[in-house]
Amino acid sequence: MALLPLALLLIAMAGAYPFLPDPLPVHWDGAGEADRLVEKSPIPLLAYAATAAGPVAVVLGIGLLNPAKIRINGVRDPQGLAEADSERYLVMKGRFIRHVSYRLAFWVGLLVAVAPIGLLLGAGTWWVLACMVLIVPVLVTAFRATGRMNTWIREEFDPSAHGARGTASR
Repeated sequence: MALLPLALLLIAMAGAYPFLPDPLPVHWDGAGEADRLVEKSPIPLLAYAATAAGPVAVVLGIGLLNPAKIRINGVRDPQGLAEADSERYLVMKGRFIRHVSYRLAFWVGLLVAVAPIGLLLGAGTWWVLACMVLIVPVLVTAFRATGRMNTWIREEFDPSAHGARGTASR
């Protein structure tokens, strides 16, 4: 699911390729005039696809990091847990990090996949603003998820929290 926007981008590029002009504009000046043209080939399109895949790969790579070495939103991992509780905590934290990285990868992929549509449409400022709106779900996803993780840490592992279910308070 996280790679769906990039897959759709590649499909759209393959479908649009026969209709692209020759020479192919690859850079525009501030007035929107093409100031760099190249011979029509799939290389510029593949270069953009690779550039778009870069941020998605970075976000997905975050999900593969060791959960014991990552601090989430500045929250320290609970200290003094029994080995079983510590292992359970790290497993849940790893799942959380992977889940958030997949969701963020989807939104980042969507952002980089739809950004060039504005160039094809010659849309200008309103399209840039529409793409900027796509950043909002990325930020909301990240902040809501870290808030849930912090709440879960407090409820599950903080013995001083009221109504804590954690094994540290048992």
